[in-house]
Amino acid sequence: MTWIILAALIVVFIIGYRVLTSDTRKAIDSLAHLLRVKPMLIESMIQEMGGRQSQTFIRMLNNGYTEEMHQAAYLLFIYLTFIKQADDEQIALWRDVLLRAGLSPELHAEHTEAALFYFAELDIERLEQLGSASLLASLSSDVRNITVAFVRLPELVQGVILTLGSAAYLGWLSPKMLAVTAVWVAVTVVGSGCLVSRVYRHMASLRESEERLYHHYESVIDGRKELTLNRKRAQALYEQTYQPDAQAYRHHIIRADTFHLSALNWSNIMMLGAIGLVFFMANSLGWADSAVAATYSLTLLFLRTPLLQAVGAFPTLVSAEVAFNKL
Repeated sequence: MTWIILAALIVVFIIGYRVLTSDTRKAIDSLAHLLRVKPMLIESMIQEMGGRQSQTFIRMLNNGYTEEMHQAAYLLFIYLTFIKQADDEQIALWRDVLLRAGLSPELHAEHTEAALFYFAELDIERLEQLGSASLLASLSSDVRNITVAFVRLPELVQGVILTLGSAAYLGWLSPKMLAVTAVWVAVTVVGSGCLVSRVYRHMASLRESEERLYHHYESVIDGRKELTLNRKRAQALYEQTYQPDAQAYRHHIIRADTFHLSALNWSNIMMLGAIGLVFFMANSLGWADSAVAATYSLTLLFLRTPLLQAVGAFPTLVSAEVAFNKL
């Protein structure tokens, strides 16, 4: 009889524990399923968060919103790579985990701010690791810019090769029309080059603003206790130091995108204008018949896409050059 009572108590305890922790278990399992990792890693992070932060974290996961799930994934990434074990091998491992889950391995300011809240009750020695050079290197977009440049490099090479091949074909059809068209395309390229040079200048200024922002992140992380005690100083840091650099970052990125799109639109308009120029030379000046003019037009229409791809890929190489010089 005693064994039956003990068994019943154990069953009731297990069921009650499962009911009381069902939200926690559901939250942990949902994040573990997204990242395809062991739930015990998430349990360890929740246990070290503290009471208020852990409850907020669990409620965030149970909401089921995709954006909040992604934020939780980045929190786990920061916890495991910069707090538990801060080394390059661990960072590379968990960057792959994020990629497999369809997430970018690049951290942003909102991820750092969330980490400051959820990990506020951790030991100060661990928290200080968030401000280390490895965190700033991960926050930096230099590696991403260089990677994107290598991805876009074939578009630039393909555009140049197709342009040269098409030029040889057009020269075979009509050398005089090729000479005029080449001057027209040269004007197009020069105009695009002027616009792209403005993109380069803004990219360089953008990288400087980005670097200053990362220094501000590190200052906030290192001095979080002092800033918590002195709200006026924290407000002054935000308004007088952080905000001007953030506005400069926004200004330069908007201007860089504006000049980049202007270069693309300029190239697009000029290539369409080249078709009208071809028919003018063929019909009004009599340099070629209608069949040659139609062939010229179709070739220019074909050439338009790779040429625009080459122009569009060039700013990524500019960004990669700036990033490589910084590295």
